Amino acid sequence: MKTLLLVVILLLVNLFIIANFNYDVEIKNINTEKKVKVVVDNVEKQVLFKDIQKYNLSQFMIDSLTNSIKKYSIKYNLPVSLIHSIIKIESDYRYKIAHSSVTIVVIDSMLTTSAIGLGGIIWEFWADSLKKNNIAINKQELFNPDVNIEATAFILRTIINSLKEKNYVNADNLISYLVKRYYGTTNKYYENKLKAYMSNFAYNNIKINLYNK
Repeated sequence: MKTLLLVVILLLVNLFIIANFNYDVEIKNINTEKKVKVVVDNVEKQVLFKDIQKYNLSQFMIDSLTNSIKKYSIKYNLPVSLIHSIIKIESDYRYKIAHSSVTIVVIDSMLTTSAIGLGGIIWEFWADSLKKNNIAINKQELFNPDVNIEATAFILRTIINSLKEKNYVNADNLISYLVKRYYGTTNKYYENKLKAYMSNFAYNNIKINLYNK
């Protein structure tokens, strides 16, 4: 009887040790992931801060733009450098830019229009979603930099969620499909610009993190 009791006690002690070991490993892994995320976030913010200084913008506008990008990167769970790079490609931070005319299909009808502002938003395509989510109520609002940056982040997140739900993508081809849906067609030049505007470190982390978010 005493022997059986001793065996039971030893088993319980071993189970306790194993459970605590697994808990410690899990905590260490979580802490490591958090540290990596902090490093990546800091790198992206440094790139943003350095790049945006190159433009002929007032300090007020620089502060406003960087704050908006950081704010909506958190709200829509996107890397800072992704929003920053899309804006660089689409407008080079010219928030009043007049984009070239494009022809798009909206509800089976051909329509000629122009993209708007920093993120090159096609209002006619995204109007219903932007209104529904209280981001913009009319096309003119997209000339407001803060509104346009939120619209850009919202559209990126919407596309990513849609691609993942339909199982179209994996971590390796997500960026290609994202560009195709955002830009409107497959465009290697656009995709290569995204890579060029980010460090390899940031780009690889973006691919992995976007797919897992």
